[in-house]
Amino acid sequence: QQQQQQQQQQQQRQKARPTPSTSAASSAVIAAIATRTLMNSDDAASSSSSSSDSSSELEEGRAKGEPSGTKARTLRFCGVDFGRHPITSGLIQDKLCPAVTRGDNFLVADRSNRALAFGCEVTEGQIRLIYNGSVHEEQSEAVVLVLRLCLALSAFGHNCTDAEQIVKDICRNLGLPGVVVTFDLQRCSFSMAGLPSHTLNLSRGIHADKLAAVTKLATYLSSAPTSVNIGACSVMLDQILEEPDPYGKWFQIFAFQALCMCAAICAFGGSYMDILAAGLCAPIVTITLRVSSYLKTLRRLEGVLIPTTLGLVLPVVWRYMMPTEPCHVVSWYLSCLLVFLPGSQLVYGAYEVEGGSILTGGGRLIGAIVRCMFLVLGLSLGWQVFGHDAATPYIGKEGAIASVPPREACGGGPIPWMMVFGVYNIPMLFFCLVGLNCRIRAMLGPFGVAYLSLLAFIALGQGKELPPTMVNIITVFLAGCLGAVYEYITGTPKQVALIPVVLILAPGAGAVLDALGGLHRSVYDMGPNTHMWDGLILESASYAFGLYLAQAVWRPLMKKRSRNWAGKPRSQSTPNLPDANEFTHRI
Repeated sequence: QQQQQQQQQQQQRQKARPTPSTSAASSAVIAAIATRTLMNSDDAASSSSSSSDSSSELEEGRAKGEPSGTKARTLRFCGVDFGRHPITSGLIQDKLCPAVTRGDNFLVADRSNRALAFGCEVTEGQIRLIYNGSVHEEQSEAVVLVLRLCLALSAFGHNCTDAEQIVKDICRNLGLPGVVVTFDLQRCSFSMAGLPSHTLNLSRGIHADKLAAVTKLATYLSSAPTSVNIGACSVMLDQILEEPDPYGKWFQIFAFQALCMCAAICAFGGSYMDILAAGLCAPIVTITLRVSSYLKTLRRLEGVLIPTTLGLVLPVVWRYMMPTEPCHVVSWYLSCLLVFLPGSQLVYGAYEVEGGSILTGGGRLIGAIVRCMFLVLGLSLGWQVFGHDAATPYIGKEGAIASVPPREACGGGPIPWMMVFGVYNIPMLFFCLVGLNCRIRAMLGPFGVAYLSLLAFIALGQGKELPPTMVNIITVFLAGCLGAVYEYITGTPKQVALIPVVLILAPGAGAVLDALGGLHRSVYDMGPNTHMWDGLILESASYAFGLYLAQAVWRPLMKKRSRNWAGKPRSQSTPNLPDANEFTHRI
């Protein structure tokens, strides 16, 4: 009779136990699903009220299709998320997976066959297998978490030098012995205590919203004064990765179109007519991006297809829709190629060389100059279809010399600089931050940093008292200091505020025009003789010099701020979380 009663109780518990959801929110990047099981009457009587409250919130959120462990706080309208980030809107230690509480029987999905993230084929089980039977077996979960953070920091926009330092600080704080970690443009190598090293393929991109969230989590892991809950941090990283983008697909398309039109006057000194011309040329770039995103074969040729298709449309707009002086055409194609110019690569390359990563920084600089050449060659290739002899009415010559894209921009725009940098930069920066996936409610800080820095840039440039290189150094130093203040207050990395400044200053535009000048000289159009490599390196080094100075000034304060922020005591409402050993044992 006792056996029958026990069997009946087990059957009732199995019927009441919820199963992990396999909805669309549970994608390949989700690494843990926590569910509550039915507790008997004695356990229910002894459980705390905070635990039951967090469980009820979890079940309500899961019933609505929300990510596990967090309540949705999104407010979407027309494809735009007007809410805060639902995971990192407050301090990290107050948000660490409230669903995973001590005293609850939660189920963890089998993670051994799950890839780490971002297209990396290495699974978590393969990483743990290396440490099985060794003295570091208990630290295998921490190694998996660190490797996933390496992939996330690279994919969301951190440079190699800063990412290496962040990962080293995390390993030191977690007690991982003998860690050696190196980043390059395509791979990350990680080894611990003489064990076999892990080499992971990296993906590069910029995502301001997730970069801020991952950086806050990394800051907590690198500065927490007490034992870190590896399991809860892993679940939080899963939630960051599965969080949808703050803007819908169609709003992003509209923002890119508006960004190209604003760039014609804000970045390249065009006229109101150039805004309209850029608006006519930009849709072909959008269409090429959308088509290549669906076809894997075309995705690899994206860097060539975009300038080639743009070269097809440019002479049509110039000859048949808006005939004007050739110098205006320069602002048209530079505006449409603004986001593809290697601006951040140039600045990061020089910065990494100064920081000690010579191979990585040098590779970025060489990659930047090759990208500029590819843009010029693709643009010229597409130009030959409808642009043959397009410049004949303006230069009085025919043949090859009249069948290449113009290279000399108009000197000075007709719109006053106070109007451009004081008024038109407002929509320009807004659409730029939208393209970087910066949330509306987190946009004020990066917007203020970029706006003030660009005002200082044009004010110093109009004074004509300083050389252009010194103006670049002062501008980026000011932007770096303002970005550091913003990071000190909010914890959001300063890269979010610096990238719009670099994008609008467009250091890669000069390299594109220099490469196009070489193409003109090949058809005996002898214009000004410029040295592409010298100008490219000097311009990028000037930006990196200002950024390096700002980093050196603010680094001690930022480290102190990280320790103080991560060392704050947890609020009383925060539940007790299982330690790393308990989490590993349950897996």
